Amino acid sequence: MSKKIETTKAKWPPQIPLGVGTMNWSGTIIDSKVAGKVLSRNLLREIVELGVSHNVTFYDTAEGYGNSEVRLRRAFEDASYECDSNDIIVSASKFLPTLWRWSSFSFVSALKRSNQRMNLKSSELYFIHSPIHPRPLETWVYGACRAYRLCFFKR
Repeated sequence: MSKKIETTKAKWPPQIPLGVGTMNWSGTIIDSKVAGKVLSRNLLREIVELGVSHNVTFYDTAEGYGNSEVRLRRAFEDASYECDSNDIIVSASKFLPTLWRWSSFSFVSALKRSNQRMNLKSSELYFIHSPIHPRPLETWVYGACRAYRLCFFKR
């Protein structure tokens, strides 16, 4: 059974002094070229354990980072850590508008899939990865409103 990351015990917004970007966590050939190696599942678990033990509780990923959302979820599932009752672990992901994503439903469906990959009922934070797109910003804002009404993200 998968662990769920508890994200409802603290006040919003959380006071997060430092975060971790997971762009090179996907384990793809591109990661091996950019970072010089693919990070092992064990190393990712150690990064999460060390990070959380030092109050690093923000982990940033994106659907466009290969399978980094899945590897982030697995790192949290594998890790042994304890959090104070006031701590909050935030994992944020991003929507990448592309030429084949034309409707606000694309935003809603991408967020739903991100939540599934990270084993979250509702995301704490979800970004639009790129502001440059032939569709007006209102398209994505409408999608965000729909996703919020469906409880796919919290705030």
